[in-house]
Amino acid sequence: MTQKIEKFIFTLAVLITAFCILSISLYAIRSSTDEFWHIKTGEYIVQHGYKLPQTDIFTFTAEKYPWVNHEWLSQIVFFHVYHTTGFKGFVVFKSVIILAA
Repeated sequence: MTQKIEKFIFTLAVLITAFCILSISLYAIRSSTDEFWHIKTGEYIVQHGYKLPQTDIFTFTAEKYPWVNHEWLSQIVFFHVYHTTGFKGFVVFKSVIILAA
């Protein structure tokens, strides 16, 4: 093979691999139904002076029961990213985090 063909095949392989990785990373966002719940909880935390809710504020069936929000930091980050960049920016942010992992 000539050097041009080898370079073309290598470039094509890198692009296909990158496309596959990006597609896999976006799948986690499309298959999850909790993203907006996390964003809304992050918004609540920020609007209430970074005070964590003690009970689940988005359910009517268990509103009086104690709730330990173990995802509070990511919810704050998700809210800020979504608020700053919109949904497309949020998707890119989550994709970069998944690819970095």
